[in-house]
Amino acid sequence: MQGDTIVIEEHHRQAATSIVNKILPIIERSDSRYTISVAGESGSGKSETATAISEELEKSHVHSIILQQDDYFVYPPRSNDKQRRKDIGWVGTQEVKLD
Repeated sequence: MQGDTIVIEEHHRQAATSIVNKILPIIERSDSRYTISVAGESGSGKSETATAISEELEKSHVHSIILQQDDYFVYPPRSNDKQRRKDIGWVGTQEVKLD
C-alpha cells in the first residue's frame, strides 16, 4: 500500500533472478513492451518481489515501472491476511474497493 516500507529479502532476490533469467532473452529479442504480473495473497511478498524484479532488470538496462494495486484492498495486507485466516468467506470481491 502507499507508504509501506518495502523490505527485500534474499528469497525475493532469488525469485527475481530466476524470473529475469527466463524473460530477459525474450525481452532483448523484441522491440515490444512487456507487462509482468506478480500475483499472490495479501502479505505474500508481491511488492517486494516486483521491486526485486525491477532492480534485476535495471542491471541489464531494461527500464521498468511498478503499478501497485494494494491500495484497492479494504484492509492493509496484514489485516487482510488476518481477516482471511479468521474467516475464509472473506476471500473474494468483498476484499476489494470496487467503487
